[in-house]
Amino acid sequence: MKYSTANLVKDLVYMDLPQSSEVKITLDSIMRSYQMTESELLEVINKPEVVAAYKTEIARAKELGHRAAYVFRVEEMLIRLVETLYSRLHDPDTPLAEFVKAFVALARSVGMDALPGAEKAVGSQVNVQINIPQLNNPKLRHLEVTSNDV
Repeated sequence: MKYSTANLVKDLVYMDLPQSSEVKITLDSIMRSYQMTESELLEVINKPEVVAAYKTEIARAKELGHRAAYVFRVEEMLIRLVETLYSRLHDPDTPLAEFVKAFVALARSVGMDALPGAEKAVGSQVNVQINIPQLNNPKLRHLEVTSNDV
């Protein structure tokens, strides 16, 4: 019985969300996927760390609202795409431009396009003043520092 707590919890939360008709996650599919019996699954989902992770993901799903199932599904796809992208990077004959564009679009659609804690600059401006003592070009005289500027 080998499993990732994060993946199992996401599957359990996803199971509780409204799902598309294409992908239905049930307890039976979870048990098959993780190769667990019902008693093993019950033992695992009652562990304190799994219960805590489940509560965290449920809170996140509520925060995401109607987009929760979509976001969870796209996050799962992105994880798989990262592996595919990594393997394709080693093939020099494969054009990656379209693949990378799709990857970026998926990442942006669920808010994974920035590193955690990274803040985007909004309306930033930098002023740089360079003191040029004397200019010999008459066309640039207006840039010369005068005693009034200092």
